[in-house]
Amino acid sequence: MLHLLDPDTYLLDGLEALQKRIAARQPLAEIVAGLLPENVMYLDYTVDALTRLFPEDALLQSNIARLRDVLNAMPSEDDPELIEAIGRTRAHLSEIYRLDRRILRHRRRHVEGLTPDRAGAEIYRYFSSDRAALTLAIDDWRFKEAVALDGQAEDVWATRHEVLKQVLDQASQYTSSGSGVAGLLSRLSDLIGDPAAVAPMLNLLARPGLFNDRAAALSRVVDEQVSNHRKCVIFCSDPTTADALASRLRSDLRHQVDRHDPEAKTWTHFNDDPAHCILICDHRAEEGLNLQGGRKVVIHYDTPLNPNRIEQRLGRVDRYGSGDTVRSVLLVCEDDPFEQPWTQYLDGALKIFDRSVASLQYLVDRTVRELIPALFNSGNEALEDLIREHAGEDGLIEKEIKAIDQQDALDALGTPPVDLVDQLCAADDAWRQIANDMALWLERTLMFERLSVPAVKAIDRFAAPFRYRFATGSPHTLLPLRTFMDACADSVDLAPDPRFARAVKTFPYTFHRRTALSKAGRTAGTRLLRYGEPLLRGISDITDADDRGRSFALWRFDPYYAATQAADVYLRFDFLVEANLDPVFDVLSEHGKDGPAARAALRRRGDLALAPAFSTIWLDSSLSPVETGTLRTSLERPYRNSKGSDYRDININAYRWPRIDRTGIDEVSHWADHCEKARAAAEKLLRCDNDLLSRLRLAERQMAEVDCRRLSQLEVRFRQDPAHESELLEFERELATAMLKGVRQPHVRLETIGAIFLTGSASMTDRIAGGT
Repeated sequence: MLHLLDPDTYLLDGLEALQKRIAARQPLAEIVAGLLPENVMYLDYTVDALTRLFPEDALLQSNIARLRDVLNAMPSEDDPELIEAIGRTRAHLSEIYRLDRRILRHRRRHVEGLTPDRAGAEIYRYFSSDRAALTLAIDDWRFKEAVALDGQAEDVWATRHEVLKQVLDQASQYTSSGSGVAGLLSRLSDLIGDPAAVAPMLNLLARPGLFNDRAAALSRVVDEQVSNHRKCVIFCSDPTTADALASRLRSDLRHQVDRHDPEAKTWTHFNDDPAHCILICDHRAEEGLNLQGGRKVVIHYDTPLNPNRIEQRLGRVDRYGSGDTVRSVLLVCEDDPFEQPWTQYLDGALKIFDRSVASLQYLVDRTVRELIPALFNSGNEALEDLIREHAGEDGLIEKEIKAIDQQDALDALGTPPVDLVDQLCAADDAWRQIANDMALWLERTLMFERLSVPAVKAIDRFAAPFRYRFATGSPHTLLPLRTFMDACADSVDLAPDPRFARAVKTFPYTFHRRTALSKAGRTAGTRLLRYGEPLLRGISDITDADDRGRSFALWRFDPYYAATQAADVYLRFDFLVEANLDPVFDVLSEHGKDGPAARAALRRRGDLALAPAFSTIWLDSSLSPVETGTLRTSLERPYRNSKGSDYRDININAYRWPRIDRTGIDEVSHWADHCEKARAAAEKLLRCDNDLLSRLRLAERQMAEVDCRRLSQLEVRFRQDPAHESELLEFERELATAMLKGVRQPHVRLETIGAIFLTGSASMTDRIAGGT
């Protein structure tokens, strides 16, 4: 079994060596337990025992010899050479002599047995003269528009791309009703301002044969599947089409037909009652629905031009705990030159019906972005080009999979701290603090309106689900609506809600994980509000580009403070310190491995090496640091604008600044220059701060241990297969060196700057406050 997991390390003819490893496990465990830098005074005995235990292991003996040379110099326990030598030895032992080092990765395609296999796709072909006429009209319109738009601006081309997308999306939908065609005509006319240009296509979309021919094919497919004792989950994009299909199947077949409705419960009979064997779903069922178990087939009435949606559909059925393989059925019109190659791409190149493609997110997203423009320019030839580029062992899809596997292997070698899970759990248990901090910014500062979601019960009001609404009344949300939509579009719930017909609102959220995972929470589509969720990611991007909250200035009256002038000026600088990843990204580029997945993985590695942290520097008028003590405590008290208290704050705005200018405070006369010098002095003090330097030394030591383990593991494999591992070993060595440089010289970013004018004069304070 170990050979199947790792044939290079565990050779089938190495039974005797394996038996020796098993016999040596207990003494080896005792040796490794003592192989620590803090035991430097006693390591000679440990090294001797290790030498006797595995005399035939040449690489281990080489590492031991290097460790002996370091020990002979009588090092201290924090000596870098000692740490590196021990790390190399421990890494070798971990790689070669631990039998339980191999682990299951959690990518779905690597996990056998926990999820059902996908059994491929069955293509059901049919003919439709109306479909043929429509595709011919689309091609004619596309060609004419491409000729007419030659030399036009990109935004003009983009409108035609959107027209093509909407027409292709509607080709398999129920648009024969007058209102459906009229609505589509209105939308497309608004896009291009020329109803006559799209009228031929829309007239063909109104032909009843488009729906009837496809619905008839669906009836035959469903009848065949139900006769073979399978339950059918039918997906189509459009709710109106789904309604029409439900009506058609009830008329054509003698079986119970359920229509999924997220607002109703009647459809759940499909899951519980064997007599309910047909469920029709629209796009609303593509997420958050559990349909696993039993013998099910997924029938794709249409195949969207976004493979991620098909992945989501299949994910409703091939979920954890389900046993039977999941087969897909696709309806393909022989008269549609677009549908045939698109199906071939999904089934033959992407193989989405045979395996999960969730890990191919970046490749799929790029394909979706480029697909419609390519179809507009080249028609179905663009799909044939896509298949040639992506399919096969040398195609982009297999190359992407191999790149992901290599990245997984690199991540697997970088072992995180053993207490990381405990830290994550502790952070998640602090959800009330997370809720309070986020509410302060989102609700009290940015002024989003909070709406309750009464359908989901929670342990208390702090855990209860809610939505955020973009407020347009008084008070209104302090963000431009367009800015919010651009940054947070994936968090906006566009589903119709009669209570808030014209409101921009988010999906339901909760800060409490168990509320989100509860059955009611999942049914309501409740999302867990944590960093990484589209709403917070978008708000974070907006905040990074916004100066609100990044600078402040106030006049503080403290009756017990004796100022050296009208007021003494104190400046506060809040810095974010994190690993500088620029040298690491340079290595990626040099090796041709740069990409979003690689950068994200190395950001995680950088955060593990040096956790991002804030540091605050206070400077007085002479640009000397204000250390801990009574003065700093006074400076860090919260803002309070009320007379009669032990201190009083006055916000300095554009009206009050001239009054301060007339007080004769030295720093105000050269304010810009003073702030610039203070900023440089603050960062210089920070980089020399003993606490930060201690953090950097600790991070460097911990990173050296992890890197030694990673590089030693690769070195072991390099000895076994030099041709295969040499490039990876060199790459990892360069990454380790670059990451070490990024920790030694971290990235320092100024996040906040503030000024406090501290005085003990009440009369001066009244004069500054004035009437504004």
